[in-house]
Amino acid sequence: MESYALAGLQNGDFSLGLDGWDYDVVTIVGGVAVMGEDPDWLAYLEQEFTIIPDHAVSLSFEYKPSFEALGSESFTASLLDATSSLPLVSSTTEYFAHDWYDDSDDSFDVDEVTMDSAVTVADLGVGWTEVTLDLTSLSGATPTQVLLAFDYLGFDVSYGGKIEIDNVTYVPVPGAVVLGAIGLSFTGWRLRRRRTS
Repeated sequence: MESYALAGLQNGDFSLGLDGWDYDVVTIVGGVAVMGEDPDWLAYLEQEFTIIPDHAVSLSFEYKPSFEALGSESFTASLLDATSSLPLVSSTTEYFAHDWYDDSDDSFDVDEVTMDSAVTVADLGVGWTEVTLDLTSLSGATPTQVLLAFDYLGFDVSYGGKIEIDNVTYVPVPGAVVLGAIGLSFTGWRLRRRRTS
């Protein structure tokens, strides 16, 4: 039987740089993750972590796109089962948020975020957008390893595009965290007691 450490999302505010994340063409600037353009590679930022579906409430992140010139760019966010690579929340695509920028517009538009009913989008001002994925429809008491993946495809580095990401947050049911900690403490106490008896 495979066992998982019950570790939630780590370093979602990037206060520890890129620790805990797998990435390519990503840097930290001013305390936020910045996905840049590369002529040969897709920029990605991803992390595997464990959730208990019955205890999951939401996953959210903030992002800000910017470009120096008009071009075509694509940014997606996906939450997948790490074993099967299938979307964790029912969707017609593997991603739960997709933003597309092309020559006909001068900036990303929040309305262009494509999503299913489990996703809400909020304009935070100054170019920042918050995307929240509702996870309350998930069910199951078994820990599940998931993959959160951000992908940015800039089709031409001369456009000077970048995506800034910050405040990536996974929220479990508050009582589940407390009960889990109490359960682990109680188990440790019982084991210590047995050894001393």
